[in-house]
Amino acid sequence: ATQLQLLQSERLEVLSTFADGVAHEIRNPLQSIVLGIDYLTSHVIHGDAAAAEVLEEMSGAVQQADAIIRGLLEFCDHRPCELKDLDLSAIIDQSLRSVQPELANFPIVLVKDLAADLPLLRLDQKTMKHVFISLFTSAIQSMPDGGTLTVRTRTRQLVAGDPALNGRARSWSPGDWLVEA
Repeated sequence: ATQLQLLQSERLEVLSTFADGVAHEIRNPLQSIVLGIDYLTSHVIHGDAAAAEVLEEMSGAVQQADAIIRGLLEFCDHRPCELKDLDLSAIIDQSLRSVQPELANFPIVLVKDLAADLPLLRLDQKTMKHVFISLFTSAIQSMPDGGTLTVRTRTRQLVAGDPALNGRARSWSPGDWLVEA
């Protein structure tokens, strides 16, 4: 078991090093593209709406590529879980900002209803961000023709007969509080 863990750790280290190199090699051309877009934006004939729209789309594509690179680097980061008391609404908000370039490509209305008064939860921030980014990306891709993406956090108290009490391995009881996302 120890050998397998060591082998897995070495593989993750190689993957992380490879991802760092790929990110560096991709980010350099992306930076050149950003500079070119900025230059063209300031020199485009101000009455040319089509050219302005193309430049805006290019800028969005570069932002999306950069977000993908950041996600790849975070995913390849092989640090062990780091449990901390965190605000779930803040993690969800950060995750939504990460998928914003993807969201902008679809006619989707985002409705955020994030509770400001959630209790802190013991979580690994990186893992939770990956979970929510994956969920949001799947939701966005499942609505290519548009729709509404509603993201809500809340607390609620369990009552007798609550479906959350059925079939759970945990020993929840009426009166217990849940944090929902």
